[in-house]
Amino acid sequence: MCNIPRITEEMFVVASETLAGMVKEEHLAEGRIYPPLSQILNVSLRIATRIAEHCYKNKEAHYFPEPPDKEEFLRKRLYSTAYESFEPNSYPWPEDIPQ
Repeated sequence: MCNIPRITEEMFVVASETLAGMVKEEHLAEGRIYPPLSQILNVSLRIATRIAEHCYKNKEAHYFPEPPDKEEFLRKRLYSTAYESFEPNSYPWPEDIPQ
């Protein structure tokens, strides 16, 4: 989203450090090594924000002008997983037509 042409090893380090920093003691007590899946959007947003900050700092991002609030910039571009319904529309059989 920040027009980053390649993923570097440093970006993987930024992502892994960010993810590790989001694991809380309560998660570890529950036997988790990652934050709960219910937090996936927040975790993804934080990782993407940290990578964007890293890339702009190191002149690896090519989206200009540089967004001043990278988290908000990325949040506006997140894929929405909210659906109205997975069920197809159904309609009652018209009474004036025999079945």
